Amino acid sequence: MTDFSDFARRDLRLTILKALAAQPGYTANENILQHEARAVGLNRTREVIRTEMRYLADVGAVEVTEFGSVMIAKLRARGQDHVSGLTVIDGVNLPSPV
Repeated sequence: MTDFSDFARRDLRLTILKALAAQPGYTANENILQHEARAVGLNRTREVIRTEMRYLADVGAVEVTEFGSVMIAKLRARGQDHVSGLTVIDGVNLPSPV
């Protein structure tokens, strides 16, 4: 699949959730999320971003829709609760305090 560690994968998932939490309407497309990941040193392909978006949808953290060839994610309450430290989602790194 990909050649990066499980920790990096879990960190990428947290980065996606945090990026969505900071967006107006808690919504962003895969290109914005890829840019946000690159900003924190997680240089991943669009397909990797899409794979992690699907994972987050499968665990109920985001809602994913496709508009043409673009995938769009919207943060769900469970994802926001994880970012806020109120719950733990398996497979997603915990946010650091502060």
